[in-house]
Amino acid sequence: MRYLVFLILLVQGCSFKPNFDESSTIAKYLIQKPVLHEYKTKLNQTVNVSLPVAPSYLLAKNITYSDTNGVHGSYVYHFWDENLVKQMQFLLAHTLSKRFSNVLISPSKIKHDLELESRIDTFDFIYDRKAIVLNVKLFLVNNEGVIINSKSLSLSQKIEKINPQGVVRGFNLVSQKLGEEVLAWLEQ
Repeated sequence: MRYLVFLILLVQGCSFKPNFDESSTIAKYLIQKPVLHEYKTKLNQTVNVSLPVAPSYLLAKNITYSDTNGVHGSYVYHFWDENLVKQMQFLLAHTLSKRFSNVLISPSKIKHDLELESRIDTFDFIYDRKAIVLNVKLFLVNNEGVIINSKSLSLSQKIEKINPQGVVRGFNLVSQKLGEEVLAWLEQ
């Protein structure tokens, strides 16, 4: 009898496989680059884009959400391919490449004329408002470390679906607005 129970457990244990469905596969996302107009003549300057200063939760690859009280959560099986801070650095570099002849990404030892520093205060999906919210401060700094221009941006985008794909679409729309606002700021 013991051998029969042992044999059943052995066969059943060896044939057991976890059952994963379509929704349990891991999905990774990147924010799309904004589609911006090209300048016929670019500024003949080199600008370096520093890694933004940001709250530590933005350094994770989790796609997070929060409510207006600041309670955070994250979507299961859905992640950013790169953390939001690094993605913001790339988005800003892409945007500046439309206006400047040379754009570098920190850390870079190449000599540059200007540096774009930034601080992200918020880059969240607020689920009880059904909106993506971005609050960022931008600082254009010269070679001597003097701030020559700065801008505070507060952008928001309502989203239709609160699933991960709808949230990522909202982040894409906010990045489009960010690109347009940064270029308008540089025009001044």
